Amino acid sequence: MKCLFTRCFAAIAVFFFAAAADAQVGYSLNTLTDGNGNPILSKKATAGEATYLFNKDFLDGLLFIEGNTKPVTGTRLKLNLQNNRVFYLDKEGNEMELTSPVNRIEFTGRGEGGANAVFVKGLPPIEKLTADTYYLQLVSGKAQLLMNTTFSEVEYKEYNSASTVRRTDKLTSYYGYTGKQFAKLARPEDVLLLLNDKTREVSAYIKKEKLKLKKQADLEKLFVYYNTL
Repeated sequence: MKCLFTRCFAAIAVFFFAAAADAQVGYSLNTLTDGNGNPILSKKATAGEATYLFNKDFLDGLLFIEGNTKPVTGTRLKLNLQNNRVFYLDKEGNEMELTSPVNRIEFTGRGEGGANAVFVKGLPPIEKLTADTYYLQLVSGKAQLLMNTTFSEVEYKEYNSASTVRRTDKLTSYYGYTGKQFAKLARPEDVLLLLNDKTREVSAYIKKEKLKLKKQADLEKLFVYYNTL
């Protein structure tokens, strides 16, 4: 009798576990299809947008939607960095544009050293960038190091040619965010102003490590160090 009760209990537990898993999958798909009440626009990323994509292929990723603590999983995504459009593949393999209020995207294994490539938005407006702008998060912590990518269209004529050629240049800029301050890091002075609560330690570390604050690797190294203070 005891053995029978144990088997029944185990079967019930498996049933509820499977039901919970199905609920999670259903929640994920519903979030993507109904957009938290917003319509999903059936638009494809056009061929001309390929230049502006983080990656031209659909990549495995995690979506973090405002108001939900758990990410949407099992999704393949594209991100247009020029106009902050997000595309995904639905269950039938159709390419759809996402209109849900996403505040974080993690592309699985696409970052440095096989880490996730994390894009965040919702930061304070600065220059021509808005709260809808996605930034690549290079360093997380109390001080975040972020990178924004923009594009510049350039037309020129090649030597001895009458035809005009159009080229798209990719431009990257670095930003720092401490929760209180958000600043573009165009000059070494901008970094020191942002991290001014630890000026002595930061200045000594820059000198000791001979950091060049216009280099991404050195900026990352400095922000990682600052977050340990």
